[in-house]
Amino acid sequence: MIDTKDMRLPIHTLGIGTSWLLSMIVLIWWGCGHMWREPRKKKRQSISSMYRGAPPKMKVDKLPYYLQIDKRWRKVKLGHTNETLAAVGCTLSCTAMAMARYGYTLNPKQLNQKLKKHKGFTQRGWLIWSGIHRVSKGRLRVVTPKRPTHRMILSQLALKNPVIAKIKLNNWSVHWVLIVGKRGRDYLIKDPLDSKKKIRLLSEYRSDIYSIRWIEKIAGTSKS
Repeated sequence: MIDTKDMRLPIHTLGIGTSWLLSMIVLIWWGCGHMWREPRKKKRQSISSMYRGAPPKMKVDKLPYYLQIDKRWRKVKLGHTNETLAAVGCTLSCTAMAMARYGYTLNPKQLNQKLKKHKGFTQRGWLIWSGIHRVSKGRLRVVTPKRPTHRMILSQLALKNPVIAKIKLNNWSVHWVLIVGKRGRDYLIKDPLDSKKKIRLLSEYRSDIYSIRWIEKIAGTSKS
């Protein structure tokens, strides 16, 4: 064992060594402080597919079930691109279903044509949401919140309004589905890729909800 008493030297006898030692102590203290400081947690941009609360069962009735792989339009090109609805038409198909809530019975092929005429697509084929406002002649608008919350989804379902939701298939491939209800803590969805046209539980997809959209009628307007 080292006797620390033998190491006590007057500060003036250490000269340069003292400065070096003090500098090292400061550096080690500073470095450890940074090393053990917990990193700032990034604000989560998605929400779980399961809701912790358990409000009454909700379901949006009498909506069509459109598939992007329907043989009637699966080979139709999305917007001004060379990609087909079968490959990339999930958002369009969900939007067509959601519009039916307000009496706009346009299938994906028909909605695709109207959006092309009303500047409803980017060159890459992404849907420009304001295009729905133009297609509906100013009667409908799409709400695009920055971050999804369960409260937003539940409030729309309570109004019998479906919610378009972005999820990920296999944890990487972006896909859009339509939330049409709730059962227990789980959401009920229509999937435009589901050839069986089943109402499925969102938890089956093992995905968070990364973004949501919903359509609402603008007050003071009526569909002619």
